[in-house]
Amino acid sequence: MLHLALADDGDGAVVADRVADLLRSGFGIGVDTGRARLVEDPPARRRPPAAGRTVRVPAAAPAVRPAGPASAAGAPEPSRLVIERLKFRAAGLEVHCAVTLRHGAGEATGEAVGSATSNGTVRALAGATLRAVEALCAVPVRLEIEYVDLTSTGLDSTVLVAVSMLSSSGSTRLTGAAAVRQDVRQAAVRATLDAVNRRLGPLLRPEGGRAG
Repeated sequence: MLHLALADDGDGAVVADRVADLLRSGFGIGVDTGRARLVEDPPARRRPPAAGRTVRVPAAAPAVRPAGPASAAGAPEPSRLVIERLKFRAAGLEVHCAVTLRHGAGEATGEAVGSATSNGTVRALAGATLRAVEALCAVPVRLEIEYVDLTSTGLDSTVLVAVSMLSSSGSTRLTGAAAVRQDVRQAAVRATLDAVNRRLGPLLRPEGGRAG
């Protein structure tokens, strides 16, 4: 468990995201920031900061940002694919899934069909996520689901995803995981993005572009 001390005016969510980026890009360690908790120390335990010293969390290198001109100083820059919408519809023995992702001003929707079972729905959502990712890439990329599983550890459940990625530079196998918070469907999409996010930087369209 990682403990962080915040200043009185610190934003816990922003700090958690930056630390997660740093651990992921620098050490390959995945952190689920959705499980971060803010705990107030009793007043008696708080210590005033030492004079002349400021502790800052360094901004990590963006995990999925393509090369481009720097933005205005101090302006936050979106660097990740964001889940915009998630839809699914059961029809007989099948489930139809649609996942919309956003990257800056551009967004794309991917669709997939699977069997109307728990594992089939998770696999279809992962596949729809990959179709949306492909549409947001500026160069031809083929992404395929190799493995999807929902595992349980004690009281917690985790979605595991393995993805094969084929591009002009070759093929590679990527893996991702996401803890199930309340909805296993959201976890399936987040696990898929966790698998591909670290490799998408030079492949994505500029954030101001829009997928066709």
